Parts: sequence; structure tokens; C-alpha cells
Amino acid sequence: MAWVKWVNLILGILIVIAPFVVKTTDNVPALAANVVLGILVIIFAFVLTLRGTRGEATKS
Repeated sequence: MAWVKWVNLILGILIVIAPFVVKTTDNVPALAANVVLGILVIIFAFVLTLRGTRGEATKS
């Protein structure tokens, strides 16, 4: 299930760039919320990815 961590990282990046792609940067509070949420998702996904597979069940 290591791929799930990478998917979370990619989704975090997409959350950050989405307002710029859709050009909805006029709404500053929504833009700030997207950027903050995206950065949090990126940080947590990055930390989980670096942490490795400790604690995960191994397949036999």
C-alpha cells in the first residue's frame, strides 16, 4: 500500500495548484484555504512516505 502515500502527495500538489489552473484566485480566503490544506496534505504524505513501511503488515 505504499502507492497510497504517493497518491496523497500528488493530490496535495493538485489541491495547491487547482485555484490557479481554474483561475479562481479572486476569492482570497478560498485560495488561502486551498493552499494551506494542500501544503498540510503534502507535508503529511511526505512524512508518511519517508517513514517507510514500519508497522505495516507484510505479505507472505
